[in-house]
Amino acid sequence: MTIQARYDAPLRGALAAVMEHRPLEGVALFPGDDPVERAMRGLLLALAQEFEQAYELALAARAEATSFDGLALARGVLAFASAGWPLEPDAAIADPIDEALADLDRLASDGGDRTLRTLAGHMLLEGACAQYRLHDAARLLDATGLPDPAFLAGPDGAPHVYLDLIQTTYTRVLVWSGRTDAALAHLGSLPPSASLAGQVILAACHAVASGHAAEPDVMRGFAAQLADTFPEPVDHVSSGFHLMAGYGLAAVGETARAARSVITAGGDADLPRLTLIDRAMSLELLVAAALAEDDHDAAESWIERQAPLTASPIARATVWRTQARMALHRLDLGAALDLATRARDESERCQRPIEVADTEVLLSRIEIAMDRGAAAHGRLARLVDDAELGGHAATRLAANRELRRIGRRLPPPRAQGWDVLSERERAIALAVAQGQSNPAIAASLHLSPHTVRIHVSRVLAAFGVPTRTLLAVQLADRLPQVELPALTPRQLDVARLVAEGARNADISEALGIGVRTVEQHVAAVMARWQAGSRAAIAGLMAAHANL
Repeated sequence: MTIQARYDAPLRGALAAVMEHRPLEGVALFPGDDPVERAMRGLLLALAQEFEQAYELALAARAEATSFDGLALARGVLAFASAGWPLEPDAAIADPIDEALADLDRLASDGGDRTLRTLAGHMLLEGACAQYRLHDAARLLDATGLPDPAFLAGPDGAPHVYLDLIQTTYTRVLVWSGRTDAALAHLGSLPPSASLAGQVILAACHAVASGHAAEPDVMRGFAAQLADTFPEPVDHVSSGFHLMAGYGLAAVGETARAARSVITAGGDADLPRLTLIDRAMSLELLVAAALAEDDHDAAESWIERQAPLTASPIARATVWRTQARMALHRLDLGAALDLATRARDESERCQRPIEVADTEVLLSRIEIAMDRGAAAHGRLARLVDDAELGGHAATRLAANRELRRIGRRLPPPRAQGWDVLSERERAIALAVAQGQSNPAIAASLHLSPHTVRIHVSRVLAAFGVPTRTLLAVQLADRLPQVELPALTPRQLDVARLVAEGARNADISEALGIGVRTVEQHVAAVMARWQAGSRAAIAGLMAAHANL
């Protein structure tokens, strides 16, 4: 009997339980002590967030493995469990990801059991991603390629629903590597999921990719949907939904909402459900949210909970960056600069581009506090140039937020422009620039909302802009010319800042007026100019350069 025939039924049942958020119910399907069954119990326990038990089972399975497929699966489960436990790795225990990388030719070969090989590749990729070893994840991905589209196919030829989870791991690797355009393109190529969990997984990945592509409306919409669909996470997958919502909201500057999402994901104040890196990054979000409200005591409390994670090589760069934020808040600028520099250097050593970008933005904030505005401007301009090559447009938003405090702005974004767009994308681009919403565009062009979102992301990337508002500015010369009613001087000031991509809070700070007053001015401009959105205001401003 082949390995696949022996384990076919329990594998199908256990992975179906995972997709129904009942991973512990699958454990009983693997009662034996052979290495494959031990590894599968470890996989299910890890997905139930029982990382220590999973680690011990995977360690035993690796030691006892008699086939390469069993060994590869044990390595994958051990890699994933190691993302959550122990805090300090034992130097005497061989690293499973390093072992797998040394065995890439065998892992990528066509021999052996395809089902176990696919599961092993997925868990190794999850482990590398969960340990934030993105360069290693990319090497694994390049060697193994995309998963078998017929993974555990049923009699009707449809793949097992667990394939959705495997596919989205690939997307997350691309997002965390700063390759947002590639992530959105991959998501756009996937068929709709047949399961609720799969649909939410795909929506979560699209939302977090959109957040990093600076599409806040997509991110906000997913977060609202998630609150209704999965209000309380029960396993690693459903916790991941809330984490992705939190990270995506943070990418578009919605720190308070992001903080609420990560608390929900983590379970309690110590965030015990999460892997080490997610715990560290979530606690950083909570510190940032507290500092934004000038709640120094709350920030100190979160810092204390995060401090032990310095012992973990996975998490220490995040801890140093969080401590730098706290030092900056106390105006201990020397300490802030030292901690942020250490965090940046460690993130660069570990090849984590999103963390490097976050830390560079923090370093610019420290430089501004030290009256080094020119240095901050140069740092952010270089950072944005690099980030936008991969479509990570949220970096431009973050950089502009910092520079607006000192009356500076970035140079216009690098653009490929109109010529690289298809006819359909051009129609969508013009509709966006005229202020139409995604649902309105979908209805007028007879497309699905999902297809429109993918096209909008592509259009934004082609013009090298992070938002619909800035796209409207780029397309001003292609929009119809209309006579505009006059605005008051204050309304005109607000309209100019809207056209630069400023949020209401930014406009409030720049003009010294209340946010509520800004909202009233924006509404008045929309009414007088019959502009349906901020993007429409930006397009009209750009088309009338004399204003």
